[in-house]
Amino acid sequence: MTDFLVWEGDSIELPKKTISVQRKIDEISVLALTGKGYESYKKQFDFVNESIGFEKVNSILETNKLDDIDLPTLTILYNAIVHAYTKRIREYERAQEAEQIDSPTLDAIEKMAESMDKIEKVTK
Repeated sequence: MTDFLVWEGDSIELPKKTISVQRKIDEISVLALTGKGYESYKKQFDFVNESIGFEKVNSILETNKLDDIDLPTLTILYNAIVHAYTKRIREYERAQEAEQIDSPTLDAIEKMAESMDKIEKVTK
């Protein structure tokens, strides 16, 4: 299955999320949490270039020089890629929750609760 980043209406195919990709995400997270800003931004820049390609990154960030990049935009782009990788999982979990909500067992419990309410009203 393929993951896609949607950025300003453009759908960009992402490489398969592998252990190597997850290690890079983990490394960037640790750098950001430990206050190593420059290293974190450098790794984010490298990661987005590897993920969507130098030309797309240059187009989105309007430069290919790390020193000239708007750092909040870089971080938003990086986060959008990470979120795109988890989208299929979130959609699967939502579908599972919807199945549980529509289950016959839940319907029976709901009917029993309604019956209990009716019995309680009659006995008062």
